[in-house]
Amino acid sequence: MAGDMQGVRVVEKYSPVIVMVMSNVAMGSVNALVKKALDVGVNHMVIGAYRMAISALILVPFAYVLERFDMLIEIGDSENSVF
Repeated sequence: MAGDMQGVRVVEKYSPVIVMVMSNVAMGSVNALVKKALDVGVNHMVIGAYRMAISALILVPFAYVLERFDMLIEIGDSENSVF
């Protein structure tokens, strides 16, 4: 049983490192794909527009969920408030 908890501690300890490595791999992959697209002849403005659109599509669900979660916490705090 103690061996199971050891793995959890390792993941908790190194989770920032894991996230940074994954982030660097993703950014490196995007840079390689952009270079290939530019070599083929895709316009710079089109690449910029696609990058912004893809980023928005990825970030909008996170923003929505996090804002809803914060709103629910504020509603719960206001119900228990004295003022």
